[in-house]
Order: sequence, then C-alpha cells, then structure tokens
Amino acid sequence: MNNRLWLSAGVALLHILAHAQDTSKHISFAAPASRASVLLPELSKQFGFPLLTVAQTENEVLLIQVHDVSIKDLMDRIAECANAQWKKEGSAYRLVRPASLSNKAEAKETAHRVEVIQRYLSSLNEAAQATPEWTADEARQLAQAMKTAVENSDRDHMSSKEFRTASRFVRSHAPTGAAFRLLVNQIGAHDLAQIHQGERVVYAMHPTAMQVAMGGDSAKIIERLLEQQQQFAQAYADLGPITRGPIRIQDLTPPTVRTGNSASEVGQAILVLTPSPVTQEIASEVISFQAELIVANAAGETILSSSESLYKQLSDENFEVQSAGSDPITLSPIAREFSSIAKIQPFFPSSDERPSMFSQIGGLSLRFMTKAQSGTPPRPISDELKSRMNQPETYDPLSLLVGEAFTSAATALHQNLVADLPDTCVVPLCRIFQLPNTAIGSNDLLKIYAPRIGLTAVQAGAWITVEPRKPIDAELHRVDRPALGKLLRSFEHQKTVLLEDLASFALHQAKAVEDSDLDGLYLITAGGSLGRSALSTLHNTDIVRIYGTLTSAERSAMESNGAISLEMLTNDQKRWLGDDVFSSLDGPQIREVGPANAAFGRPGQGRQFGPAAASIKEERTQFLPDGIRPDGKLAFQYATTAGLQGQSTQGSFTTFLSLADIATRMFQKERPELGTPIEKVA
Repeated sequence: MNNRLWLSAGVALLHILAHAQDTSKHISFAAPASRASVLLPELSKQFGFPLLTVAQTENEVLLIQVHDVSIKDLMDRIAECANAQWKKEGSAYRLVRPASLSNKAEAKETAHRVEVIQRYLSSLNEAAQATPEWTADEARQLAQAMKTAVENSDRDHMSSKEFRTASRFVRSHAPTGAAFRLLVNQIGAHDLAQIHQGERVVYAMHPTAMQVAMGGDSAKIIERLLEQQQQFAQAYADLGPITRGPIRIQDLTPPTVRTGNSASEVGQAILVLTPSPVTQEIASEVISFQAELIVANAAGETILSSSESLYKQLSDENFEVQSAGSDPITLSPIAREFSSIAKIQPFFPSSDERPSMFSQIGGLSLRFMTKAQSGTPPRPISDELKSRMNQPETYDPLSLLVGEAFTSAATALHQNLVADLPDTCVVPLCRIFQLPNTAIGSNDLLKIYAPRIGLTAVQAGAWITVEPRKPIDAELHRVDRPALGKLLRSFEHQKTVLLEDLASFALHQAKAVEDSDLDGLYLITAGGSLGRSALSTLHNTDIVRIYGTLTSAERSAMESNGAISLEMLTNDQKRWLGDDVFSSLDGPQIREVGPANAAFGRPGQGRQFGPAAASIKEERTQFLPDGIRPDGKLAFQYATTAGLQGQSTQGSFTTFLSLADIATRMFQKERPELGTPIEKVA
C-alpha cells in the first residue's frame, strides 16, 4: 500500500514538473518596455516556471507583445535580442551572457568601427589629392581669403556669400588642415578605433610614458607645415593693416610670422585626439574627434598651436520622412508630449563659473552660478509626465516613446514583437518625431528609422525582433534607473541639490553623465533648473565619485582647505583621479603657487590644477610624464556663501541667490535702464 502511494505521488510530481517546464505551451503576453529584472518575473507567471537574470542581463530593457506563441519560440527570441542564452537551473531558467558572446559582440563592433574609420580615412585621402600643390600663389590666395573672412566676421556679414566662400576656402586649404589630415591618416583605422568616448590620447614626436609615438612621416609633415605656415603668414602680413570683425572664430585666426621656427629647432610636437559626443547622431556611422596640434622648439616655447574638429557622417544625413507609408504610428498623449520636450539645451559655463560649495543644514550643497542660470527657463511639463519621469525605475524611460512606437508598429502589422532596447535610441527617435511631418508609417519605423537610431529590426514570418546594432556600446551607456529616480525625487523633497546626492548617483552608475544621453535628458527636463545645475557638476563625474568615497576625516580636511596624500587614496579613487587628470577636456595646468599659498592656506611651493592651455609646457602628459606622482597631494578649496533659495515668480524653477546676487537684482529692479534682470525671482 505504501509503495503504491509513493509511486502515485512520484508520477504526479513528474507530471507537474513536466507540465511546469513545457516549452511547447502557447501563451499570449504584453508588457511595456521594462528592465529584465522587472519584466521576466511577470513573464514567469505565464510560463509556469521561474525566469532569472544575472548582473550582465538584469538591466537589459525588454519589450514583448506576443499572441498565441510557444514558450520556446519566445525564449529563443529573447535570448537572441539580448545577446544572451538561457541556462537551466533546476526548475528555473536563467538569462546569462557568457564571455564568449560578449567577446564576439565586441569584436564585431570593433571591426565595424575600423571599417567606418577606414572609409573616413579614404575620404581624407581623396581630399588631400584634390588639394592643389602648395605654391607662393596658393599662399597669397589663402591670405586673401583669410583677409575677407576676418573683415566680415560680424553678425551682419557672417551669413553673406563672401564670408561663407572665404571661410570655406581657408578651412579646406590651410596648411594646418592638411597636416591634421596627414597625421590622423598615418595613425591608421585600427588604432583610431581603440579611442573610445571619454578618452584623450596624445601622440608625440618624442613621447613620454603617458603618450603614444607619432611615428611614420610625422617629422616631414611637421617640417612641411611650418614652412607653409610661415609662407602663409608672410603673405597675410604683406596685405597690410586689416580691420578685423568683432567676432573671433577659432579656426579663422590669422597666422603670425615667427622667427626661429625652422624644423631643425623643433623640440616636441603633439597631436591630441578626443572623441566628441555623438549620441544624438547615428553613432556607428559618425566619426567625430576634437584634434589639437602643438609644436614647440627645443626650449619648450610654442611655435604653432591649432585645433580642428574632425567630423564625418558617413550615413544618409537626410532625416526627412521618406514615406508616410500605411498604418502610421500612433502615440498616447503622454508619449507625444515626451517626444516634443526631449530637446537637449545644455549650457556650458566657462572655467571661472564652476559651481562652488556652501554650508547648509543637512550637508554640502552646490552654489548655482548666476550665469549658469541664464537662457530659457525649463519648459513646464504636465504633472503626469513629471510623475513618470521622476520614477524611471517604475515607468521605464524606453516605455514612454520608443516602446509605444514599436508596439504600435507590431499591432498595425499583426506581428509578434520582441525587442531589446538601448538607452541611446531615445534622443534620436525624439528628434525624428519632432520633424514637421510626423506621420511615420509602421514599415518606415522598422526599415528606415530603426537603423538610424542604432537598432536592427528584422521581420520574419509572424515575428518582429529588434536589438541594438552595438550591444556592448549599449551596455556601457545604460542609465541606472533606481539611482536616477532617487536623485530626481531628492530635488522634489529638498528643493536644492546636495553634493552627497550627486555622489551617490555617480557611484551607482558606471557611465559618465552626458547632456545628450538619457540621464542628461531627464535631469534637464524633469529636474528643471536644479537638474541643470546638477548636470554641470556631474560633468566632472570622477571628482564627484572621489568626493563620495572620502572618509569623514578626509572630508574634514577638505572643509578646512587641507590636502589629502595620494598614498591614502583607494585604488578606485586613484583610477578616477587619473581619468580626470589625463582624460577630462578641461584638465590640469601648471600653476606655480608662491610662499603665501592663498589657495591652500599654507606656505610652500606647489602646482595647482586649472583649465588647460594650448602650450607644450602645460600639456598634462608632458609635465606629468610618468603619470600622477605617488608622493603628491589632493587639495580642495572650500567656500561658504550666505544666501537664500529663490523661486521664479512663475514657479518654474528655483535657484540659490547669494547676498551679492540679491543686491544686483534689487539694483536692476530699481534701475532697469542699466540692465535687464536675468530672471524675475520671488
């Protein structure tokens, strides 16, 4: 009897397990775009067995809308879109990403970037071949074009045909432009492909340990550049006195005749390459570097300094709607509102307008500089949209527009949809829906626009699958939803920005904050003026992270204008400091500090970091040839400013007002003829 009971129970248990993991079972399921850690538990209820994630897959944003499909078909497509695979663990399945899949995807992305850069280098070669041979006549024509451009550099003439023609000729024929093209070309596509966003690589004729050797024909290129630049400068000087316009344009700076600049006296030459953010464009098809060339003599004195933006969009630049198509995409009012306000309008305060800190009950906060608050106030958004944007961990950012658009397309085409969506596709799709004609058809979205926003959309039978064209890059640009939501809600509760909150956000998110990324969009749109002030500080992500990991004793030293020995820093802090020193755009500059060290409040000599300058002597990889000295110190400046928290009369934004700010605004109110107030503040 007992044996029969055990046998019956065993058969029943096997039946339950077999039924629970029956992947041939058909289901229907639909959910808005959500992180895998949120969506898969809901899908598990339909499957009848657990679906789990790991750290590499838990933040993948999945979008699923299927009708009467087998569990196996759905699981296969989820794994395919997420660049992952399912691993069986008892009665559960876990979505994992083995190193082999990551390595394969990374190799594919690198190969694609090498191919794109090679196309760019080929275009440089074509431009070089089309450039006339340098002669004395060419120097005189270039000088005359520079004269025309300089004399017309005012707002009334910069749109004129004369200015456009002259400036275009200067940019395409200047010796420095040719030198940039030749130097970059000899670096090669493979090495250029290794320079990623946030890095700064310095190529040098005589490299230090922190630089890369120029190699190739660099010496000949520099020699030819100096000879041609001298001829150009002399031809410009021969034109006599020139009345220059009021507007200074960096790449239209007249050349200066120099003495002792023969190639035999060249002591050092460096080429600095920094990738420019291209998140709003089609990143996989855009080459964008900010390049700087500095040549110095044997004494370290600058002979020549020039900068140029190396930009090339190799894909179709036409963003006009090519076909309204049938079954136009339909969006909810909230998604339509989101697309209409998703415009990045960053401000770029100069180096002397950096936020300082002031004491406040509850911790440190940022002083909002007046000039940083200038411009158009944040556009008000509906309470419903703001509520959703303040909870990105609940209402995923990709569900507001991107998810709705693809769900609408799948519904109209009567196909099942499985998508893995990257954060980088939000801003470009918003730009597309902001076009005058927004009647985008369902097929248009999949065939025309998906590739333009970094997605691969495939229609096969009853299925639509969507995945990132660059999954590794998508992972690096993923925004941490809980951390972002916590930061945005802190603005609501505290009505100000605390440095501790910014540090917490920066430490929880691997990526750096960018104006044109999803986190920048949310800070600007949902965070309003507080978000924009926070964004200006988060541009220095590494320094904010260092602050967030300081001990109480180290913070006390900071608050008393003291210094911390670099030997006391953790490995992470040293890495962040190194990234900020050698990769930030506004990196360090040598500044001698005298005996009465006002900055640090103590006597002694030292070097202080400040905004970078175009000089060999102040190039960070030059005066720190072996990296950051281990016996150095990290010093802080701490300032306390009394003031009030002001709110605009329209209630659209708040800002900190020092006593000097208040006095200035009162004076402007009493004497409006002497200046217009930046913004009325109650």
